Amino acid sequence: MNIGDVMDEIAVRLRQAPSLAGRTYAYPQATIIAPAAIVEYPTEGTFDETYGRGFDRMNGVVVVAVGNPTARQTRDLLTKYMDGSGSESVKALLDGDRGSYTSCDAVRVKDWVTDVNTVGGNDYLCAIFNLDIAGRGA
Repeated sequence: MNIGDVMDEIAVRLRQAPSLAGRTYAYPQATIIAPAAIVEYPTEGTFDETYGRGFDRMNGVVVVAVGNPTARQTRDLLTKYMDGSGSESVKALLDGDRGSYTSCDAVRVKDWVTDVNTVGGNDYLCAIFNLDIAGRGA
């Protein structure tokens, strides 16, 4: 797998969410306009899960930042991304097996956590999605 290609393809899928169409980034950003989705660098990876460079795996991260951590409207927007289905659901947008991705064999949204992150000096309520990404070794 080429890590940059995987990050790019994940960003393309996230842009299908109506509220993230023009606010999805394939790599970390210094400043954003919320709501925004940021594909972070993978946190770890393993080589050679099968013989002869047949299969690698990595843990990816997507951060969706929505706005003021204490505003009700922020909560209402954030929960749409954390839902298991729907047009704004990160899980529904990203989960896919062989054939639905060209840069890897499979992406699965494993879980999410919420946190307040600072980007460009502003605090944003965020959902941080952890991804299991698998594909042919390069």
